[in-house]
Amino acid sequence: MTDKNNVEIKAGDIVEITGAYFKHDNALYFVEHIPGDPGWIGGDICLHMIGKSGKLSSAKYATAFWPLKAYVSNRVKAAQARIWNKEHAQIEVRTDIDQSFVAEWFRKAADDLSVTIEWNKLHFGEDCQDVKRELKTEAHLRAVAARLSSDVRSLRFIGTDDFNREVFVDELGTVWKYTEPGAMPRERHDKLYAASGNDRDGEPSLPMADMLDYQIINDGQEV
Repeated sequence: MTDKNNVEIKAGDIVEITGAYFKHDNALYFVEHIPGDPGWIGGDICLHMIGKSGKLSSAKYATAFWPLKAYVSNRVKAAQARIWNKEHAQIEVRTDIDQSFVAEWFRKAADDLSVTIEWNKLHFGEDCQDVKRELKTEAHLRAVAARLSSDVRSLRFIGTDDFNREVFVDELGTVWKYTEPGAMPRERHDKLYAASGNDRDGEPSLPMADMLDYQIINDGQEV
């Protein structure tokens, strides 16, 4: 599943929902699960609300799903919300929010699951199907935590845009570019900006977060 800019949404990503019928749904979230993740049988994306600092919300109704659901007792209002959200609600992957709190959530989830795995191994053996499923889920959780903990994005040069600004794509599929043309921004290691619409010719929009850095892994060859 992709966001409004055609960026793939993955477990651990921080996303923002806008245009929702209910105001409290318009917020920042991190992605707990996507369809197909080990340990998740749902058909929707599971989200958990966070603050602008990246800290996880402890609010009573912090869990949400995408596409948005309308959990209200008024059937008319619920129907109105479903129609409105289908037409107007949007989700966007954000790359400018601190991911350390989300990374810690995945690490703790993996640690907690490892305790369960050891108990199940002791009582049911390593060949137990539940143990095998749990091991896959633990590996997935640790892989997400490791990805989020990396503070250096690896960039691949993909060419220049219409204004001769160098354009790159990172390992997460996000398209980045400089705000100035030519090679000097690269030499100065200037700040990069996410391309609007995640498109090679999109205008520079959100800057790369201050806690992130980048490295260019193949210099000079346009693809």
